[in-house]
Amino acid sequence: MKKLTTITAIILIMFLIEGCDKDYRDRYTGDWDFVTEISYMNSRLELLDSETVCYSGKIAPGSSESEIIIQYTENDKVTAWIDSNGSSIWTDGAIKYPNGWFDKKGTMYLSFLVYLQHDGAIGHTIRGTKIKKGGKNE
Repeated sequence: MKKLTTITAIILIMFLIEGCDKDYRDRYTGDWDFVTEISYMNSRLELLDSETVCYSGKIAPGSSESEIIIQYTENDKVTAWIDSNGSSIWTDGAIKYPNGWFDKKGTMYLSFLVYLQHDGAIGHTIRGTKIKKGGKNE
């Protein structure tokens, strides 16, 4: 009986250790494939033009506990903050109407607007799929 209790305790401890993230951002950082829809709008936010950009980028941890940096095109990256379960992504005040999330299947979504100094805005809608370490997407 003592042996069974010891084995059960060891198994429970192993599950607890595996279930605890030292840094929850580790679940989201790494290599990602991004498909980004970039929309160009006038001052009334009417669509003028759009383009789709596919890019293999990275998500890296930022300097604060909940901060991440998303490099989603060759020239575009955004600093964002996430909650511990990835259900909410938000950005700083320069970026308007951020909306985003991560799911447990290795996908993410983020959309926001960047207002231009001389009227108009550029919208970014980013969909990402995390690349497995073996090179295949999840």
